[in-house]
Amino acid sequence: MQHPAADAAHVPGAGDGPLAGIARLAASALAADTAAIWRREPGGPRLAAAAGFVAGGLPPRSALPALAFEGELAVGDLTDDARFAADALTREPWRFRAVASAPIRDEDGAPLGALAILDRVAGRVERAPMLIELAELAGSVMRLADALRLAQEGAMADPETGLLTRVAFLAMLSQAIVRQERRPQSMALLHVAIAGDDESPQETAHSLHLCIRGGDVLARMAPREYAALLLDGDGTEATVVGARVCRVVAERAAARGCAVTAAVGALVIPGPVADAWEALDEAAGLSRAAPPGGLAEGIHGGG
Repeated sequence: MQHPAADAAHVPGAGDGPLAGIARLAASALAADTAAIWRREPGGPRLAAAAGFVAGGLPPRSALPALAFEGELAVGDLTDDARFAADALTREPWRFRAVASAPIRDEDGAPLGALAILDRVAGRVERAPMLIELAELAGSVMRLADALRLAQEGAMADPETGLLTRVAFLAMLSQAIVRQERRPQSMALLHVAIAGDDESPQETAHSLHLCIRGGDVLARMAPREYAALLLDGDGTEATVVGARVCRVVAERAAARGCAVTAAVGALVIPGPVADAWEALDEAAGLSRAAPPGGLAEGIHGGG
């Protein structure tokens, strides 16, 4: 039978997503006042989700998470256990008396976190197979979330330069196009093609950073192609930044004994454009038309 408190509101900021669903299921199915999931992090345990009676949150300082990370717990009366007798969990406003927990582990068995159920009546909770199964489910969710985060970070940043990748840049350009439709404002897109002696991508990225303005968006589109988005750029600014790129790339390369040039296509986008691909293709066409180490300019829609 479900405990009356199991449907209470979960912790704000820690109650959304699959982990919150697991916490709610644990509190309900195991008839506990509260279920909580902690993640183990370098700075200390972080409450990832909670359901049931949580009194606006759980105490930030408690011995429970660290102990739960180490292995299964089943304590019928916290006030009779030396590890918890003076713990904040046993005091107002929580007054928890019983706890059972199971560690959440990664594929190698290292602790990722812990799932615990707590009750304000001594002896009400106990170690249960379902608690272990739910902890394993929470582990699968955490591992998947971590894998997705790492994949997203890898898709966002070029590993050699730290610049945005082509995928990330196109996503940002698409968002800028949508905003431009709602609030008309000119923007400019630069496409940069590097030619000449082999130059490290890091050096090229540094040269480009020296040329763009604060707030401009820079990306590596291909091994020797780069792009910059001037979110409020007009023709004059596009020309200035584009010419600066041609000059700075060549000068810095020459100082290192290299012969490197940058052909820049500067596309001004004063109004609506169909999509990010169309704008990028148009800017790339300008860079292909530019002389070696030179600048070619255009305006989307003509000119």
